[in-house]
Amino acid sequence: GQECEAKKVLKITSDIIRNIIQNAALIVQVQNWGISRKDDYKKFLELFLKCEDLEEAHKLSAHVFGVQQIEHYKTNIPRDEDGINNSVYQEEPAMFLLKPHTRGYRERKDRTGFADKSLEKMAQRESYLRQAQKQKEVVLRYIREQKIRFAEIDEVVSEDTRAIFLQWIAQANMSSEKTGRTEYGQEYQLKRKDGSCVLKCEDGDLKMPDYTLEFK
Repeated sequence: GQECEAKKVLKITSDIIRNIIQNAALIVQVQNWGISRKDDYKKFLELFLKCEDLEEAHKLSAHVFGVQQIEHYKTNIPRDEDGINNSVYQEEPAMFLLKPHTRGYRERKDRTGFADKSLEKMAQRESYLRQAQKQKEVVLRYIREQKIRFAEIDEVVSEDTRAIFLQWIAQANMSSEKTGRTEYGQEYQLKRKDGSCVLKCEDGDLKMPDYTLEFK
């Protein structure tokens, strides 16, 4: 009335083989977790692109992904229509920017080329050169007998002209020989007399030492 040894051996062997197969399947599944599904996703996208209408796409989605878990999303974008019976597929699509909640996330910067501003730069350069030439003519007009005597300037000078004069004076004062060179290439020497003078400017009068610039 007892079970024969052969059946016991076959039963134990079958149980061992079944456990080995289950363990092997689990090991393969764990190894496949790190495999990229990029090629599979591309194939799915190709299948969806070949769908003729939305209904066929729904059927393919049910076949590929199975029954989906429904999730409801609420947005603050106003709807085009207020009908409560309208399907979500009847609404106009909207785009939302989603950012991952990770510390190491960095936004990708758009790599765009530089716009060609050569014409704009050329126009700015021409404007600057015209302004510099005009300023040069104004400044050199004060040179009389190879000298600029600030005490003898009676007319009102502009702020730019005053800045250039003070720049020349400061440059000569920093030299031990009291000499300097203008941005126009002229060498000069700074001489100072006793007393002071007043240089009339557009924004007020400048009281300064009685300086004279003698040009070579």
